[in-house]
Amino acid sequence: MVFVRKVPTASGATAVQIAERQGGRDKVLEHLGSAHTEAELTALLEAARAKIYPGQGELDLSAGSVPAGQSVITSKSSALLWHVLSTAYTRLGFDVLGDEVFKQLVLARLVEPTSKADSIRVLGELGVPHASLRTMFRSLARCQERAYRDQVAAACFTHAAAHGDLSLVLYDVTTLLLRGRRRGRAAQGRLLQLCRGHGYAEVVLPGVGAWLVSGLGGGRPRGIILATCAVVCLSGGARFGPVSQEEEMHHESSAGQVADDAAVSGLLAEFAGWLDRQRGLAPVTVHNYCWNSEQFLAAVPGRMLVSLDLLDAGTVTGFMIEFCRDRNTNSAKSMARSVRSFLRFAHATGRTSAELWGAVPSSAGWRLASLPKAVPAADLERLLSVAGAACITVTGRRNYAILLLLARLGLRRGEVAALGLDDIDWRAGQITVVGKGERAERLPLPVEPGEAIVAWLRNGRPTCDTRRVFTTLTPPGQPLSSGAIGHVVRTACRNAGLERIGAHRLRHTLASAMLRAGASLPEVGQVLRHRSMASTMIYAKVDEVALRPLARPWPGTTPPGFGPEDAARGLARPWPGSGS
Repeated sequence: MVFVRKVPTASGATAVQIAERQGGRDKVLEHLGSAHTEAELTALLEAARAKIYPGQGELDLSAGSVPAGQSVITSKSSALLWHVLSTAYTRLGFDVLGDEVFKQLVLARLVEPTSKADSIRVLGELGVPHASLRTMFRSLARCQERAYRDQVAAACFTHAAAHGDLSLVLYDVTTLLLRGRRRGRAAQGRLLQLCRGHGYAEVVLPGVGAWLVSGLGGGRPRGIILATCAVVCLSGGARFGPVSQEEEMHHESSAGQVADDAAVSGLLAEFAGWLDRQRGLAPVTVHNYCWNSEQFLAAVPGRMLVSLDLLDAGTVTGFMIEFCRDRNTNSAKSMARSVRSFLRFAHATGRTSAELWGAVPSSAGWRLASLPKAVPAADLERLLSVAGAACITVTGRRNYAILLLLARLGLRRGEVAALGLDDIDWRAGQITVVGKGERAERLPLPVEPGEAIVAWLRNGRPTCDTRRVFTTLTPPGQPLSSGAIGHVVRTACRNAGLERIGAHRLRHTLASAMLRAGASLPEVGQVLRHRSMASTMIYAKVDEVALRPLARPWPGTTPPGFGPEDAARGLARPWPGSGS
């Protein structure tokens, strides 16, 4: 079945595509473009529908002019819709607020999720007499003064406990993610993860019961009602452990959880400062260590969380074994590094008396054990050609310049995101790249990436205060993150009809292409800015030109023109001390 698909892009725009469902996956048939405004989006959607349904015009249902003396429509009202919404609002108990203006604002945004100011238009189209915009904003101020949130939470809880007809009610939650995972030794099943801000909450549903693990870092989601199951969380309150469906649900206090969250937040903040001062790690590395340590602390029993000195080697080893069960080597090594660093911090600050970092097991991974995965030359050229054809749009010009820096210079995605206007020396044709360890190195800027950057800077980059080269378009002028650079590559692969390619694979592709062209390993390491030659040695495995002379004939076969003397010569070894 062919349909129109809208896909958000890294710049904040909306891409419009014609796709078809095949074998459980969406295959993109045509990419029509990206829209940055509602008008552009409407135009692209109409163009897509015209391509899918050509020649199907609208029926002319006009009745002509109204005869004189006949009645005409002077107003309209969606009385039934408003009555249904108002009845539901009352049955849920929200009328306890006694605020008619707030009720109008809530129901209007249910009908059409628009801005608060535009709710006036929605109410007018519904035919509902409404208050002025100024009065509505005064009603919003009363929400904070009169604690509407707590009253609504209490009404939700009362309704769920009395009727039991709700399976799950969420509010004030930004992201809802459902994925498979195992957490802890006893709770195995599906994991419902609710993300809000920098925190998270997790509800594990093994089937007979449910557990709630509140997020750390102060970003706890609010307003979770899980009827007929084991967890109720309203404004932070939670009940832990499995219960039967017949057991009555209770509204628990969140004071203890808030205190635990505050303690962990302070501990992680101190840990981040220690990593910055004592280890001199980059901010992105500090964030990764703190994120992994937060997961470790979430699995620590409460009594140990209060006093880290109660931690023992068995708890640390058990967490690592369970965490690494379904994860790849890189994830396991990242968690091991983070936990070791946290335990060293805890020992250095007197929180633990034992040197527990030795209890963190090492992952079974060996250096140079894998092969660098290069992108086939034909696929790379297709990727760049499709991206180059999209340079008629502002987004296309920016993305094409990013792809060329990744493919022609082998930059890491974080280095592309951090590239500044002052890092480009146009007269010398060079750029300054700040890589790992804050090392700044200069590289020649080839003509092709240079021209692409110029096209983006002259005819695309919005006027803004940031000195970063690559910025967002909606909202304009925000620096692109490292993750956004990876999203640009994935979007380009999808537009070119290729399988998903990571940004770092373009770096491997450049190194492999240099070796095929006759470059030496030191030259490759110089272009890729490797600090140690050991990092470059992995590419020796894909250097076919250098490896071909080392190959030996398969036993039992004789190459053409290969005689007994040649075989004997191949077995000979140089005399000790001789130069040959």
